[in-house]
Amino acid sequence: LVASTMLRQQAKKSSASRSSTSSGKKTARTPKPDDVCRHCQMKGHWARACPGKKEGKKTNLVSNLAIAAEFGQAMAASGELAMTPQSKKGAKPWYIDSGASVHFISSPHMFQSYQPFSEPKSVMVGNGISHAVGMGTVEMVVNCDGQTHNWIMLMWFAPEFRANLVSVGMILNKFVDMCQLGDSKQWGLYKKNRRGFPMGERYLAGKMVNSMCEMSNFEVKMPAVMINHEQALLSQRRESLRMWHKTFAHLNKKDLLQLMRDEGVNIRDIDDDCGDCEGCLKGKFHRVSFGRRVKDVTAPGDRVHADVCGPIEPIARGGSRFFAVFKDEFSSYRQVYLMKSKDQLVGHLTTFIARAKALQHVIKELQTDGGGEFDNQKVRQLVSAEGIEHRIVMPYTPQQNGLVERENRTVQEAARSMLHGSGLPEFLWDEVVVTAAYTLNRAAPSQIKGKQPLELWTGKRHTVQHMRPFGTSCFVLDDRTQRRKMQAKGIEGRLVGYVGDDGFRVWLPSKHTVWTSKHVKFLTGPLIENVEERAKAVPEVHTLEIHTEVDDETVKQGQAEKVVVELDPVELNDEVELNEEDLADPVPEDAPVRNLRPRENLKAPEKLNLVAVAMITAFPEPKTAKEAMQSEHADEWKLAMQEEIDSLIDNQVFQLVQMPPGKRLLPAKWVLKLKLAEDGSISRFKARLVALGCRQRIDEFGETFSPVAKADTFRFVMQMASQYNMKISQFDVKPAFLNGDLHEEVYMRQPEGFDDRSGRVWRLKRSLYGLKQAPRCWNVKIHQKLTEIRFKRSQADPCLYIREDDMTLLLLYVDDGLILGREQAKIEEVLAALKTEFQLTLGDVSSYLGVQIKRGADGAVFLHQSAYLERVLQDFQMEKCNSVRLPGANHREQDKTPRLEEEMKKKYQTVVGKLMYAACYTRPDLAYSVNQAAKKVADPTKRDWRDVIQIMKYVRGSFDLGLLYKAGQKDELVPYSDADYAGDQADRKSTSGVVCLIGGTTVTWASRKQQCVAQSTAEAELIAAGETAKDVVWLQKLLDDTKRRDEMTKPSLKIDNIGCIDLIQSELINRRTKHIEVRFFWIRDLVAEGRLDVEHVATENQLADIMTKRIDSVTVFESLRSRIGICSLKNTK
Repeated sequence: LVASTMLRQQAKKSSASRSSTSSGKKTARTPKPDDVCRHCQMKGHWARACPGKKEGKKTNLVSNLAIAAEFGQAMAASGELAMTPQSKKGAKPWYIDSGASVHFISSPHMFQSYQPFSEPKSVMVGNGISHAVGMGTVEMVVNCDGQTHNWIMLMWFAPEFRANLVSVGMILNKFVDMCQLGDSKQWGLYKKNRRGFPMGERYLAGKMVNSMCEMSNFEVKMPAVMINHEQALLSQRRESLRMWHKTFAHLNKKDLLQLMRDEGVNIRDIDDDCGDCEGCLKGKFHRVSFGRRVKDVTAPGDRVHADVCGPIEPIARGGSRFFAVFKDEFSSYRQVYLMKSKDQLVGHLTTFIARAKALQHVIKELQTDGGGEFDNQKVRQLVSAEGIEHRIVMPYTPQQNGLVERENRTVQEAARSMLHGSGLPEFLWDEVVVTAAYTLNRAAPSQIKGKQPLELWTGKRHTVQHMRPFGTSCFVLDDRTQRRKMQAKGIEGRLVGYVGDDGFRVWLPSKHTVWTSKHVKFLTGPLIENVEERAKAVPEVHTLEIHTEVDDETVKQGQAEKVVVELDPVELNDEVELNEEDLADPVPEDAPVRNLRPRENLKAPEKLNLVAVAMITAFPEPKTAKEAMQSEHADEWKLAMQEEIDSLIDNQVFQLVQMPPGKRLLPAKWVLKLKLAEDGSISRFKARLVALGCRQRIDEFGETFSPVAKADTFRFVMQMASQYNMKISQFDVKPAFLNGDLHEEVYMRQPEGFDDRSGRVWRLKRSLYGLKQAPRCWNVKIHQKLTEIRFKRSQADPCLYIREDDMTLLLLYVDDGLILGREQAKIEEVLAALKTEFQLTLGDVSSYLGVQIKRGADGAVFLHQSAYLERVLQDFQMEKCNSVRLPGANHREQDKTPRLEEEMKKKYQTVVGKLMYAACYTRPDLAYSVNQAAKKVADPTKRDWRDVIQIMKYVRGSFDLGLLYKAGQKDELVPYSDADYAGDQADRKSTSGVVCLIGGTTVTWASRKQQCVAQSTAEAELIAAGETAKDVVWLQKLLDDTKRRDEMTKPSLKIDNIGCIDLIQSELINRRTKHIEVRFFWIRDLVAEGRLDVEHVATENQLADIMTKRIDSVTVFESLRSRIGICSLKNTK
């Protein structure tokens, strides 16, 4: 073609052919090396044998010699391509090519003008294909006889060429008065004389280099103004080599380039060897391999290699732990079958043989190792019946079975690279193995030029145009008939596999499942590397080991529409109780919340906790996940449940394992709660997954006790904050219980809606909500951390922590905390220390445990529950009722009204429970009335219902009342004690009233029915005084812990009964007092030790009187109410 040597060789062949075909004639004389052809002026042949005469139509063909069938690196498409060349000829050489139909240039900066093609034009290069993407003009300056000639040449832009080509045919067509002449050392373009022979100096000169003619006597004139050649490189959108490398299971560069040539796909960054690919570095790092084996097969099925890999951790989503690899040696086609156990191998081998027969392939030889899964009676019978020679390699010589061993590594490396390169969780290893095998079967291995393994095996070539990098973000169509009208139709997911040549398998993190669909939209733009999936990897102890690929039966081919995997719901027992201690919702310490049994199975307890009823029925909340999905807030509940699962995964709470024999399996249950804002509106949908710990056995848990902050402690710290104008910050540990370490072996079912149907269970590694020991585990964990940062537990309340050096207080109610300090910097220091170990959510101190908190400019604190009480009235259609100024009326006569029907009885219990919650936290004025109503919840009457209506009417006119702790008040403890002698008409027992004030506002109060019948007023007052003394001693402990008691005077207990005072101050025992139990006289020791004084107070000044009876006088009632610290929100600043 280009070189004269090639022309001489062709001439010799042609001459020899002519001579050999002349029969009966004298052998023609052969030309000498110096003989010159009169047609082309070349030496070594004559005109009658000149190859130039036989040149037919010119085709769009470039010679093998020009590029040697090799592509170079594509130019980078970067903004301005006006780069300054290293020489005027450019960095790439220029060659003369007689086989090129047009001129080609590979450097875009030399164009004087440029126009891109509407679509790339194919250019044949040796045995391959390249592409030209545009054309333009290039000005060449030729030196001839001391003169310069400027030639304007139209050239095609081929960015993948490693050299620039000048077409001899194009020059001779343009300059008809020119001719070429050359030999094995040089070549030239001359003016020709009349006879057509060359004369004068050479216009173009070239010398032969490696059998190629390189031009020498010219220069390229650079454009005066560099053209923006961005179009030159963007004329055809081409993906990078690295992107295709990831798409085709991290295939090696050589085979990948061959595949791209065969498919006509253009690639940029072609010199990138992807040596720094993170997925390959993690997945393909290996030792040096053994030498190659000789291939002696001639057709598919001649020799099939097989092996079994496993067990693999984690267990696949379908329960598989092994897989069998079958690889055909001739075609390199691989087939893999997933297996739960090795005894399934025989069935898969039978299937593989049958499928090979269907494709007209006869399996002649099966080569395996000597493992028990292959060397057994069933396999021997099968191969004998099929006429297959079974060759078992020698023990401990895996090199003899090297092909399938290497195949294991190939698929394993591809799968691992894809998995780590995509950032998807490890429990999707089954999907990535399927996709790796699918991809490798469609890639052309180097030993089979231009043929896919699947093509050789099936006889049909399969497209790769639909393929994308593993893990590509996408949206899949949700075309279920059950979908609501306004529900989103597109669901976000990640590509994890294919179905045939037009279907996709998409992992949906929001649904924790894989959908199969043709209706998939892939997101444009660069790949998202290592995206943190909402559904992260389930934490496992073992590393992921993958060795194989799944057959096309596992992922069925064809025009399959989307297949949705329906998860089996967990069957739950509705009669199981859940203690609020397990659920850890913020309710008063004295009243744990319980989910009640169905009413038809409910037995009336001896003592019903009414605050529990209040918290359960404040708002309608779904009882089950199914009920939540059928509610109007289905999307919100679904998102909340997904967030809970993500949290469990992030905190490594569980590990998916097979259920060991002899262990108890606990059910799981969703607990759905509404979090309320300060104004009573819904601020958050909270889903909590709990274990039904009530089914735990004694060997599955140890210590279970865990304290929670008392309501009295909460008010104490609020009073202290107002007294000293302390700063307050609030935090929430999310999730709290999941931080606790679980030391026992506990197993639980997979939760409803998130069961992968693999048959596996959760082994709990952390203290999941609902376990009996969960609160204890969390309490131990937080206590250890607070001790590390110099906090000490209070003697009075284990949930109050005090750091004495800077007097910083921390109150903890399960996972809700308050931090109080005199300096904000100290508070921030504590929060920073906690953040190092726990996930904290910080917020303004506007509400705590359902109590609204308002701070004044001077540091005063106002506690109220106006929003809560307003909702209570709305729940019972009492928000517009007429208000009254007293919470109840006295009943001296016996109640003879009929009992309430069952429906009204439930309603009565609900409203009393809700009112009890307020009476325990911020409304001491409701304490007595609600306490009296609570005594009747087991068997209320119509009169009792009217009393409850009376309380709600009172609340209607006073729902904005609360406790005001003023700043700068006298810091002293003042207790009051009173009793209503024989006030209960049914059993004639008395009621004790307790009120303790600090700084002029009530901190603790109580209205309790006495446990015994007092025989005198003095005795009833003595019992009440003992109850009050308990609160005094407890408050003194808190004052000691906070270093406040030394600044206070000795408290004096206010009693309005002189006889009681005499009993306390004297040790006189007579017939009226000898029956009183010794325990009621312990108050004498307090007085004797100087810890407490007793003092008489007039009845009108007895503040505890509001706790013992219904007061008929509005004036007296409101006066007492005001004096214990209750005021209206409107009166606060």
